[in-house]
Amino acid sequence: MVQSRWCLKYNPGQRKSIKPFYRAVTPVAALFIPSNPTPIPPFRYILTGTCCLLLAFAVKAQIAAEAQGGQVTMWTALGIDQELSKRWTSVTDFGYGRHSDPDNFDIAKRQGLNVVMQNFVFKINEHFGVAICAGYWRRNAYNDTPPYDSRSYPYAWRNEFRPYQKFYYDLKLKKIKISNTIRFDERFYYDQDLSKRWTTPFEFRTRFMTNWKIPLFSNQKNWILCNDEVLASTVKFGQANVLATGKHWSDITFMENRLSLYYRRSMHENRIDVDLGLMYQYWRERVTSPNFNNSLNVMVDVILRDPFSWHKEKKSQG
Repeated sequence: MVQSRWCLKYNPGQRKSIKPFYRAVTPVAALFIPSNPTPIPPFRYILTGTCCLLLAFAVKAQIAAEAQGGQVTMWTALGIDQELSKRWTSVTDFGYGRHSDPDNFDIAKRQGLNVVMQNFVFKINEHFGVAICAGYWRRNAYNDTPPYDSRSYPYAWRNEFRPYQKFYYDLKLKKIKISNTIRFDERFYYDQDLSKRWTTPFEFRTRFMTNWKIPLFSNQKNWILCNDEVLASTVKFGQANVLATGKHWSDITFMENRLSLYYRRSMHENRIDVDLGLMYQYWRERVTSPNFNNSLNVMVDVILRDPFSWHKEKKSQG
């Protein structure tokens, strides 16, 4: 699905820093990149894992792959994008992810995420929009040391309930469609059987993303999509951390940058979009962690637009 000419040759003896690349593409994120970051893993290992169909979407951009752990990850999802009125749109998404270990490229080895999200998007005018959203995330947890087995009960996975809000600003630059999004996440964490709060019970996260949608031809059926998102967080510490440090909250900390590139093909009178994408993530596991990780994410999106209105259109045409 990803053409071979996109692949990078990987030579362990000639590793190059990603810092010049990121300074050119995301100046804000480059401020946080250390002088000797981990090199980008080889693309060819990712291609072996592109075996799942990902059906997805939100109104403005792809369902972003979460940082799951490991060198490479695979993100799959199903989304229904339904117009409710001229101003309101409902977006329901179901996501699924797998990932490798930190020391290999077996993309489907570990169960990562199961996600359900509901968005209600209100279009204020041609340029501005807001969204009220909520979701559930189930993330499997693994030990930090080899062989990276699942953590013991009751921390084998983390349950997360997340209300979040989005604010959009859209514009056009000739034929290029640009969308900028500010998002706020309120993340509530629980253990695997929902009986106790997680060791870090709450996180507040802010996000900024810019999305560029570039048509390849005049028929509006082939697109290149470029996304870049920066994330920062503060967390409420659990009782053990409070007793050890005397602090209830962490500082606001840069956590992650996500850079994505997609090819989109629109079909069925633009009711279905098929996206093939690759995301590079520069992220840290915890706000207290001094080190960053690098991950490459394989994504394939199929976007269904107003599927519950298709039968009405067929009746009107018949």
